[in-house]
Amino acid sequence: MLKQRFLIAGMKKALLILMIFTSYSLKSQVTFTDSISLIPGNFKSVIPVGVLDMNNDGFDDIIHFRDRYTFVLSYYNKGNDFDTINLGKMDSLNYGSYPWSICVGDYDNDGDNDILFGGGTASLLLTNSSENGNFISEYFPDTFFAQGSNFVDINNDGLLDIFICNDDSANYVYKNSGDYFFKTNSLINTGNAAGNYASIWTDYDNDRDLDLYISKCYSYADSASDPRRINVLYQNDGNGIFTETAKTAGIDDSSQSWCADFGDIDNDGDLDMYLINHKAPHKLFENLGSGTFKDFDNDGFVDLLIAGNRTFLYYNNGDKTFTLDSIFSSIKPIGPTFAVGDINNDGFLDIYLGKGFGSSEKSDKLYFSNSNSNNYVAFLLQGSPSNFNAIGARLFLYGNWGVQTREVRSGESYGVMHSFRQNFGLGQEQSIDSLVIWWPSGLKQTIKDIEPNSFHKIVEGYDIVNLEKNTINKRLTIYPNPAEREIHLIIPSSKPPLTVTILDITGKIINSQNIDQSNNISIDVRRLAAGTYLIKIEDQKNSEYIGKFQIK
Repeated sequence: MLKQRFLIAGMKKALLILMIFTSYSLKSQVTFTDSISLIPGNFKSVIPVGVLDMNNDGFDDIIHFRDRYTFVLSYYNKGNDFDTINLGKMDSLNYGSYPWSICVGDYDNDGDNDILFGGGTASLLLTNSSENGNFISEYFPDTFFAQGSNFVDINNDGLLDIFICNDDSANYVYKNSGDYFFKTNSLINTGNAAGNYASIWTDYDNDRDLDLYISKCYSYADSASDPRRINVLYQNDGNGIFTETAKTAGIDDSSQSWCADFGDIDNDGDLDMYLINHKAPHKLFENLGSGTFKDFDNDGFVDLLIAGNRTFLYYNNGDKTFTLDSIFSSIKPIGPTFAVGDINNDGFLDIYLGKGFGSSEKSDKLYFSNSNSNNYVAFLLQGSPSNFNAIGARLFLYGNWGVQTREVRSGESYGVMHSFRQNFGLGQEQSIDSLVIWWPSGLKQTIKDIEPNSFHKIVEGYDIVNLEKNTINKRLTIYPNPAEREIHLIIPSSKPPLTVTILDITGKIINSQNIDQSNNISIDVRRLAAGTYLIKIEDQKNSEYIGKFQIK
């Protein structure tokens, strides 16, 4: 059951919520630098924005809009600037609306992230056919008002399904067959009531399967008993049966809610909930254990970021109370939408604010955080047999602080997309006891010997890879790519002998060999089946390089 512990009022017009999983202690608050000038052009995103790695280089990128209809992907370069490409334009003539939501996930498990834009009358799926921004677009045949959207593996078969949070009537569910999506009510049936404003898939009861919470709001629902304004919670029993339990859990709010987010505010290992209401005060519910916060200052407690007619950042005091960041709030970064990720890989979360809305459209803002003295650690998960993005996975980080927990999601709050990278603030702690991962497949994995102040990649069931030592700081050139018979490697400033390891896309080792040279390296790949592979190279200076190649 969730128990209401705090009532935060005075922010009735806030549109979005994120419970920030990264810490900034009050003793060492972070500041932010307006960095929008690093991105060429002028952007006016309405609602959907995203921050996540779209080209697999270890850096988060930005998905945003030049206007209401033209979506743009801005790749972050290590030189502290961006390259932008136009992904396309929502067909407003035939489909009549700009996008209202975004979610991202690798639905075909090919190693590249795909994008779903939910619109006011239709939705557009962009399938990523390469890491160079080549996308194939396809409109959904059904008509709905997608206030929210999610990639989520509802039936836990390793394939991402699609959930459309439809404001106009019943929600839509599309099952992933492996070859195509088809509409169905067999995975979950959420009824026919309209007013579906925001959806979030989360394991609120810690039973290792995903449940669904829907925030409800409807203009013509004047009665508090109208189902179009009563929030619903669908509890998953782990066998494909969902039961509506919001009243039992104590979160069947009928205050006309815009969105909710879940995060562990008190580091007790379960997820609490913050609820944004339209005209009533917002509410914070503590999970009693049966049952968006992120840590900006890396003090080990998740903080609270709220956007609307003003943007507010509240630091978690560690005692279930919060303190307003007077520095960030004083610049009044008005914006109805935002997405969060560590774009420049300094261990501290950055904020992209979408500011265009209605007749008062203003240009977007990008705020890079300025680091403090606190420590951190970050993880990127890759699933197999779980879905490639490990959406639905839970991470538990143990140390002298007790336990911190994070959850991998696609699409949350009011139709936005945050990074798949999971950041943990450590405060002044310099050692980590262990990381426990609950993978969607059911695997429980425990990892020790984790280096702090680093960004790590973890492939399901396999060892940890420190991304600070390879794709982030090192460049590996592979050609030809795709290949048929042989690949050639160019490795900057490496010291032989080298250990060259080829892995399949799941992380399974295919081949490993030692090479006594550091340039003009050729690898025979004729025995490899067609598909995508990873290659990892370690040298005598303890440097690591990693890359990806394809076999025709």
